[in-house]
Amino acid sequence: MHSGESARSTSPGVHTETEIIWLPEEQDYILRNRLSCTVQPLPRHGEAWRLWLESQSAFHFKGRLGQMTLRRETRKGRPIYWYAFRHCLHRTFKQYAGRTGTLTLERLEAVAAELELSCRKLRERMRARHEQVERAASEPLLLTKLRPPLLASDLIRRERLLSLLDRGRERRLLLLCAPAGSGKTSLVGQWLAHLNGAPEPGAEALPVAWLTLDAGDNEPQRFWRYLVAACAPWLSRDECQRLSAAPAHPLTAGPGLSGLAGMTVASDEQRQQLILLLNLLNERAARGLLILDNYHLIQSEAIHQALSFLISHLPAGLSLVLLTREEPPLPLASLRAAGSLLELRAPELRFSQAETAAFLAARGLSLAPEHCEQIDQLLAGWPAGLRLLSLLLESARFAGERQGADGADGERSPVGLEQLLSTFRGSQLPLFDYFSSEVLQGLPAHLQDFLLRTCWLPSLQPDLCRLVSGQQESAAILAELARRNLFIEPLDPQQESYRYYPLFAEALQHAAQQRLSSEERRLIAYQASRWYAACGQLDEATELALQAGVAQWTADLIERRTIPLRLRLQSDDQSLQRLRRWLAALPEALIWSRPQLCLLSVLGILADLFDERRSRQQERHLTPAEEARLNALLNRAEELWRQSNYREGLARLYACRLLVQERLPARPEEAARHFYKSAVYARAALEHLAPDESDWRLFCLGHLFGQALQSGDLNEADRLSQQIVSLMPQSGSSAEADAWSGGLGGLRALVLNLRGQLHEAAHHYRQLIRLNGSQPPLSLFAHLGLAQILYDWNDLAGAAEQLSLLEEELRALQAQAEDHDDARKTLIVSLFNLFAAQVQALISQARGQLDEACARLRALLLAVNEAFPATDFKRYLLGDPLVWLARLELERGNVEAVRDSLYEIGRLCGLPASDLTEEPERFAEALAHQEEQPRLLAAEASAAPNESQRQGDQLAPIAQGPYGLLFEQYQLLSARLLLANGEARRALQLLEAIERRAQQYGRGRSLLQARLLLARAHAQQRDPVLAGLYLCRALEQGQVESHRRLFLDEGQPLAALLRELLPRVRGQVLRAYAESLLKDFAAGQSQQPPVITIVEAALPEPFSVQELRVLRLLALGYSNAEIARELVVSVNTVRTHVRHIYQKLNVHSRHRAIAAARRYSLI
Repeated sequence: MHSGESARSTSPGVHTETEIIWLPEEQDYILRNRLSCTVQPLPRHGEAWRLWLESQSAFHFKGRLGQMTLRRETRKGRPIYWYAFRHCLHRTFKQYAGRTGTLTLERLEAVAAELELSCRKLRERMRARHEQVERAASEPLLLTKLRPPLLASDLIRRERLLSLLDRGRERRLLLLCAPAGSGKTSLVGQWLAHLNGAPEPGAEALPVAWLTLDAGDNEPQRFWRYLVAACAPWLSRDECQRLSAAPAHPLTAGPGLSGLAGMTVASDEQRQQLILLLNLLNERAARGLLILDNYHLIQSEAIHQALSFLISHLPAGLSLVLLTREEPPLPLASLRAAGSLLELRAPELRFSQAETAAFLAARGLSLAPEHCEQIDQLLAGWPAGLRLLSLLLESARFAGERQGADGADGERSPVGLEQLLSTFRGSQLPLFDYFSSEVLQGLPAHLQDFLLRTCWLPSLQPDLCRLVSGQQESAAILAELARRNLFIEPLDPQQESYRYYPLFAEALQHAAQQRLSSEERRLIAYQASRWYAACGQLDEATELALQAGVAQWTADLIERRTIPLRLRLQSDDQSLQRLRRWLAALPEALIWSRPQLCLLSVLGILADLFDERRSRQQERHLTPAEEARLNALLNRAEELWRQSNYREGLARLYACRLLVQERLPARPEEAARHFYKSAVYARAALEHLAPDESDWRLFCLGHLFGQALQSGDLNEADRLSQQIVSLMPQSGSSAEADAWSGGLGGLRALVLNLRGQLHEAAHHYRQLIRLNGSQPPLSLFAHLGLAQILYDWNDLAGAAEQLSLLEEELRALQAQAEDHDDARKTLIVSLFNLFAAQVQALISQARGQLDEACARLRALLLAVNEAFPATDFKRYLLGDPLVWLARLELERGNVEAVRDSLYEIGRLCGLPASDLTEEPERFAEALAHQEEQPRLLAAEASAAPNESQRQGDQLAPIAQGPYGLLFEQYQLLSARLLLANGEARRALQLLEAIERRAQQYGRGRSLLQARLLLARAHAQQRDPVLAGLYLCRALEQGQVESHRRLFLDEGQPLAALLRELLPRVRGQVLRAYAESLLKDFAAGQSQQPPVITIVEAALPEPFSVQELRVLRLLALGYSNAEIARELVVSVNTVRTHVRHIYQKLNVHSRHRAIAAARRYSLI
C-alpha cells in the first residue's frame, strides 16, 4: 500500500468464514461456510458471480492446483482489488489477483498454482539448508585454517609498521584493508613473530587465535564452528564442544530481539550462545589477538552483525584483527570516534624506496639508487609486484650467469636492467596470472565486463564509464570498486574521478584483448576520445584516437594543440615526446596536406636534436638531410598558408624558421648571413603574431634581445627588454614567467654594466641575490657581476669576497651534480669556474702580479678549449681572456704574443684570412671591410621572407654583426698595438670610428676606453688640446659611475698623461676625481714588478722525444688526426702534446709554434 492513500483491507491473519472448494469426485466447485459447515451452490457466471464477490471481504480458495486466501482492498475513488495470500513455513506469500470484474475461477486457479510453486521452492530450499547444516555440524575442521601461514625467509622487517601495530594492541579492532598482494598476511605474521619471539623476562607468550576464512565460511554454522575452534586458547575442550554443538542456527539474522551494535538474532537461544562465548572470554580476562584473515570473502549479513556484537563486548585485553581487501560493513565510524580502531590501508602498506632496496638486496639483487627509484615509480610500493619482479630479475641473472654475461657479485648490467624494467608490464605472464586468479575471476560478471571495457581509460568518471560500458549505474560501480580496493585510486578529494593502477590496467587490457573483439575495442577508444575532446583533455583524446585508428580525427586533435614553446624544446618535456610519437603514427600524405602538422613535425625533429644534445652533452647542428627535410616541411606549410592567406600561421612559420636557423652549422663565412636572416624571421613573425600569442612573441623578442647583445647594440637591447617585461603577465606558465623574469633581470644588469652604468647594475645584482638567495644560476650570475663591478671600482678585497661566495656556491652545486648525475648543473659549474678564473686573473694583475695573471689567463684559455672543443659558444668565452692576455703581454713588451692574440681574436670574429696579417698597418683596412659587410648582408637577408621586403630598414640598429662587441675589442687592441709602435695616426682612424659607434649603440665601457686611447693618441701627435679634451670627457664619464680600473689598467702611459694634463681639468669635483686616480696610480706602481722588455725567453723548456715528433709533423702540415694515425696514438693524446708544446713555446696558434720552433732550431 502506498503512503498517503486510504485503504480498507482484511488482515491476512483473520479467519474467513467462506471458502470455495474443488470436489474431484463431482468435478465441480462448491461454496461452504466453515463455521456452520453448510454447503450451497456457487454462483459461477455473470451478475450473480459479481454480486457474490462484492458481498465478500475475504474468502478461502482450495482449487485443483493449490489453495490460498483472498482479501479485498478498496481505495478511495478506485476500483476494488483482490490479493492472494499463502502461508508456508512461517512465511507469507502475497500476490495480486485482479479486479472484481476480472476475477474468474480460471484466474483463481492460475494464482493458486503460482503460489503453490513458490511454496514448493521454499520447502526445497529449507530442506537443502537443513542438510547443509547437518553436514557442516558433522564435517571435520581443517586445522590449517586455524594456524598462521609460514613466513617467507626473505622478508624484511618493517619496523615502522610493526611499531604501529604494537601501539594498536590497546584498540578493540585492528583493520588491515588493502588490495591483493599488499603484504597484509605477511606483515601480521611478522608481527606475531616479533611479539612472541623475544618476550619480556617472566612474561608469558601472547595468546593468538588465527582463522583463515574462505568463501564456504559464509554458512553461519560453519563460521560459528571455526570461530569457536579458533578461540581454543581461552576455552576448555568441553566449552568448545558445547558451544559448537548448539544452537542449530547460531548466527541467523532475523526480526527477533535486537542486540547491541545493531545485531538481531532469531531467538533468545541463539543470542544466548553469543553471550555465553563473550562471558567465558570476559571471565577468563582473555588477552591476546583474534585474527580473521580474508574477511572480504564473507558476504553474510548475519556474520557481519555477529562480529559487530563481538567487537562491542570483547574483553579489554583481547583485540580483533581483520585482514581484508575491502572495507567491511562494520560500525567503523563509531569505533574510530571512540579511539578503538587502528587502520592500516594501502598507502601505509606500500614499500618505501629504502624498503624496496632492502628487499632486493636480501635476495642478492644489488641495484643502483636510480634503478630502485625507477622500480618504486613502476610498482608504487606494491609488495606482490615487487616479489614478482624480483623473480624475473633472478631468472634473468641466472640466465646471464649461464651465458657468462654477469659478474660474480650478481649485479645486472645497467643496460639489461633498464631493458627489463622498461618491458615490465601487467600483461607479462606472472603478473597477468596473479591479477586474473586473485582479482578478476572472483568478481561478478557485470563487474568483470565493466573492468574490461573501462581499462583503456586514463581516468574514470561516471559519465565516461556509462558511455563506454553501457552500465547506467557506473557511479555506484566505481564506488564499489573503490570499496573493494580493486587497484583503483581516487584522483580528487570528492572521489568523483578515479584511475586504475597502471599494472592492473595493463593486465586488464591484456584480458580485454582476449575477450573483446577488435571492433569493440576500437569503438570504446573512439567514444572515449570524443568524450575527452569535448572536455578539453586533448592529450587523452589523442591517445585514444590513435588506439581507435581514426587518422583524420587524430589529425584534428593534434592540430587543436598549442604549438609548444621553444623554451620547452630545451627541457625534458613529455608533451614533445608524445607529439613525435603521434606524428609518426599518421600517414605521411596526411601530414603534407595540413600546414599545422608540417609545422609540428618540424618542432618534433628539432626536439629530437635537443634530446640528442642533452644525451651527448655537446652541441650538434642539423645534418644536410635534416636541413632538407625541415625546409621541405616549412616550404609546404608556407605554400598552403599563402593559398589561404593565413597570416598568423605564416607568423608561426617564420618563428619556426628562426628555430631552424639557430640549428644550422655556424661556419665563420656564413655566421653573419645567418645572423641577419634570423633577425628578419624574428621581426617578420612579430609583425603578424596575434597579441595573445605571448609565448611565441617572447621567444622572438628574446632572440632579438640576444642578437642586440651579441652585436653590441645596447640601446636596442634595453628597448627589447622593456617589451619582454610588458609581456610577462600574459605568459601562461608562472614558472616560465619567473624564469624569464629572473634571467632577464640578470641580463639587464649585464647590459647596464656594458653601458658603464655601474651603480644601477650593482643594484640589480644585489636584488637578484636578495630574491634568489643561494639558488643557482641567478645567484652565481649576481656574485660574478658584483665581483666585476667591485673590480671596476678598484675594491679588490670586495671583488675577492664575491668570488669566494661564488666558489662556495659552485662547490655545493658540483656536489649536487655528482649526486644526481646532472649534466646541466655540471655545465653551469664549468662555465662559472671559467668566468671566475678571469676575474681572479684581473685581480692578480691589479695587484702587480703580472706573471701570475698571465699564467691564469693561459690556463683559462686551455680550459675553455678542453671544455668546449666544438661549440659556437667557445668564441664568446675565448674573447675576453685573449684580449686581456694581449694587453698584459703588451705591457711586458711581448709584441709577438700580442699579434698572436690579435690573430686568434680576428679568427673568432670571422675575419677573412687576408685581413689576419702580421702587419698592424692592415688593421684599418679590416675595419673598413667589417663596416661594409653588415650593410650588404643585411640588405641580402632582408629579402628572405617574401612579404618582409621592408624589414631591411629595421635592421639598421644591428649593424655590427654577430660579434660586434668582440670585434670592437679586436679594434681597441689593434689601436693599443699601433700606439705601442708609435703609429698614432692609424690608431686615431680606428679610435674615432669606435667612439662614434660606441656612442650610437650605448656602449659606455667601450666609449670610455676609446676616449682614454684617443687622449693618448693625440698626446703622441703632440696635440695637448685634443688630448685634454678627450681626457676631460673620459673623466666626466668615469666620475659619474666611479670608474677606476678602466683608468688604472691603462698603466703608466695614462698616468703620465693625467699628471701632465691635470691643470687643464676644470671643476672641483672632476679635479678631485683625477687626483684620486693619480693616488691610485702611485699606490699601484709601488706594487708593480719591473717591466720585462725581453720579448721571448732565451730557451724553452726541454721537449720530450714524442713532443718533438709531434712538432715536426705539425711543421709538415699534418692535422691532429693524421698525426695520431702516423704515431699510432689517440687524437686526445695528440691534443695533449700540442697543448704542452704551446705552453713551452709561449704561443697560442700552430703557425706561431712553428715559427718559434724554427728560431730555437727545434725543426
